[in-house]
Amino acid sequence: MSDVGVVMPVYKQKPSYLREALQSILAQRYRHFTLVIVVDGAPFDVLPIIRETVQDDPRVRVVILPENQGVAKALNRGFQELFSLPGIEYLTWISSDNIYSPDFLLTLRTYLRAAPPEVGVVYSCFQEIDESGKPLRDEAFLDARRKYQQRRKEELLDFHFIGVSFMYKAAYARLIGGYGQEPVEDYDYFLRLTEHCEVRYIPFVLMEYRVNSPMSISAQMKSSKDQHRRWRYMFQLVKQQARMRRGIPPEMTVLFPVAEGTARTVESYENQLEQYYSNYHVIVLDQTPQKQATQVLQAISDPRVGFLHVPGGARTAMH
Repeated sequence: MSDVGVVMPVYKQKPSYLREALQSILAQRYRHFTLVIVVDGAPFDVLPIIRETVQDDPRVRVVILPENQGVAKALNRGFQELFSLPGIEYLTWISSDNIYSPDFLLTLRTYLRAAPPEVGVVYSCFQEIDESGKPLRDEAFLDARRKYQQRRKEELLDFHFIGVSFMYKAAYARLIGGYGQEPVEDYDYFLRLTEHCEVRYIPFVLMEYRVNSPMSISAQMKSSKDQHRRWRYMFQLVKQQARMRRGIPPEMTVLFPVAEGTARTVESYENQLEQYYSNYHVIVLDQTPQKQATQVLQAISDPRVGFLHVPGGARTAMH
């Protein structure tokens, strides 16, 4: 009987990447898993590739969504399928363009099974690869990554260190809602999950993460300023929500006076929003006579920001 459940959401994907990802799961040394492939409104040529690759493997289930619903809903549909099966104790999900070490499931499951009951998540190091599958990071870089990832769960509010190679206990997953808050659904999920359990790090490279895959969300963000702004908004929103759940108030307020609504103002404003440190509130002091700066900057949403019209200047607001 399978005790590991794996979900792979598939929308648009390069055929060779999809085949490699599927084959790397089917070739796992640990055999007692169920793979649920969620075809999320994918183009007509995707399903034949899946059928050809998995053939009649009894460990694989295919769920077809007629229309694209996004990663979060596709994941939830896949995990719904797994939750209906008896015996599933451990869960993970995988992208359709990454390559998994033959020991991916075995190692993560072994560590999670041997960990104390309060440990609900294990995660590992990973290697980036380019479009052709060539490794991009040397051992010195990977050692630095290992130091970066080895953190306490409380630091997840500041560092998204869990990364892309992980497994968690189904018992803890049942305590929280499913995935949401795209395009940061994984980060939001782990913020909520780790409010109920502890984490453990495994320093081995267990997965090859394909960088700049043309179908990936990360590639879309790099090619579109609007997509990056949407990502930043959601990234800060889930942090803010997590802090509110934990009773952590903002540590500082930043007064941001602006006297014009020009491109230069926008650049300065975005630099403020991109600060590595994030637990602060921003009050934009709009000194323009007709709120021109507010009109420009409100189009760049951020949950940490409020606006105050002070046509008399910033000093007026401080008295």
